[in-house]
Amino acid sequence: MLRCGRGGSARLRRTTFFEPAIHTALEILDARETEAPDDVDGPHRCVVALGDEDQVALGFDPREHRFDRRQREMHRARNVLPRFLPCVEEVHGQEVLGDPIRRYCESRLHLYILRLGGSLRASSNGDVSFCPGYRRPSLPCASSNAPYDEEMTLTRPRRAPQTRHEQRDVTVNGLRLRYIDIRPAVEEDEPVLLIHGHSSRLEEYEELVPHLAARRRVLIPDMPGSGYSDKPARNYDLAFLEDSLLGFLDEMGVEQTHLAGGSLGGNLVLRLAQREPRRFSRLAAWAPAGAWEPLRGWAIMARIMKRLKFMFWPALYIQSRFWYRRDWPGRDAALRDAWAYYEEVYGDAFHRMYWDIGIDQVEQSLFGDASDIGHAVYLAYGDQDTGLSMDQGVQHLATLLPKVHLRVFEGARHSLANEVPAELGREVDAFLSETAAWGPR
Repeated sequence: MLRCGRGGSARLRRTTFFEPAIHTALEILDARETEAPDDVDGPHRCVVALGDEDQVALGFDPREHRFDRRQREMHRARNVLPRFLPCVEEVHGQEVLGDPIRRYCESRLHLYILRLGGSLRASSNGDVSFCPGYRRPSLPCASSNAPYDEEMTLTRPRRAPQTRHEQRDVTVNGLRLRYIDIRPAVEEDEPVLLIHGHSSRLEEYEELVPHLAARRRVLIPDMPGSGYSDKPARNYDLAFLEDSLLGFLDEMGVEQTHLAGGSLGGNLVLRLAQREPRRFSRLAAWAPAGAWEPLRGWAIMARIMKRLKFMFWPALYIQSRFWYRRDWPGRDAALRDAWAYYEEVYGDAFHRMYWDIGIDQVEQSLFGDASDIGHAVYLAYGDQDTGLSMDQGVQHLATLLPKVHLRVFEGARHSLANEVPAELGREVDAFLSETAAWGPR
């Protein structure tokens, strides 16, 4: 049993992730009442032990989110931590991914080790465990009677960068969705609904918006389970996301619109057009998920990984290597911002959504129904987007769509809205503004 509290101590031993031989011991010592506010505990000292010899000791003041580095212990652990934290480029040095060592201690150790080291709970009567705080940034060490694994949905970004546009909320099918709604002075075209990628958020299209909003209304929601919208504890699938997007348009009073999006967003663009063809005018999809034959082997593996919660972060790390080309100047900053986002929204429902949607996508293909989509489609991909053979899949999809304009961005990878927003934005804007009917080209 794990006990901690004012004047108490605690220990929890659990087998950790990659190597069963390595055990994680969490010790919370000298948790004494101080002059801290009533809603947080006083300073803690936390020792994270990895194996028989390697350990990291950190001092934590929940009133200031302050961590004191113990250089000797950090040095002893530098050969152990990188195996668990592949995104960490330097453990012993002064900076990690360009951020001070404090951020490393707070975000990486707590997120990867404390979160995964056991099922942590918090209460106010002394039978508590340490709360790492990334779910409740304002209360780093919870003192309520609620269990730690209770979902605490953030409604706005706190540490992750946020959109420059006004953020709003709307209730769709009983769920709160965050969204932005940008209107030009004079609307010359139908609105466009931008649909973000898998587990992403509306900020994905921040640099794309100016190119599309000059002459049309632009709507971008965070889909349920993602971003800063509600994250219900339920099963997730593509049909649920489609229902939510259609409900969102109903709440916005939009009867006719264009659709655009990349990755999962591109997949949903084509699926929605097939589902309600008369409601949508023109379609723009780049690197759409589903441009493959069903990948049942991947689905089996994903179901196994879903049950092993510690696999979320390694899987996300591997996935993130395919988002941007290695020599893109903005790669490091984009990855740093992405990790800041995932760290503050991750929870049980987000974990469930991430794997459920991924599984549903790889088990389905766009190829079978592509010929039934009669809309004009702008289809694009980066020539370096080879993950899951995306480049070949999009080329094949282009041969199946009756009215398609295929565009290949040289030197780009998967996240075109981030890597080439100006080029993509100008071309999508021009495409959506066309009025003449045209066939394949």
